[in-house]
Amino acid sequence: SDILGSTQLNIALQEKISVQELKALLQPYAVKERGFHLIAEYASGGNACRFDFGDDWRIIPDDACLNDLAQRLGKMQIVY
Repeated sequence: SDILGSTQLNIALQEKISVQELKALLQPYAVKERGFHLIAEYASGGNACRFDFGDDWRIIPDDACLNDLAQRLGKMQIVY
């Protein structure tokens, strides 16, 4: 995917993580402007949850950010 043309980042989580834990993990990459709109989705056992972080909480998904996500969350899918 070409992230330069994107404005939204969807993270499909396969491991349990609270919204607070995810925010703490992403806090170093949070920006108020020009970042990606962040949406996290979690599905397990037929149940699903979608959390929209809103326009006040954006991130820049650089390599360090994506590596931190991969180390903490293991299996996940990121869609730009």
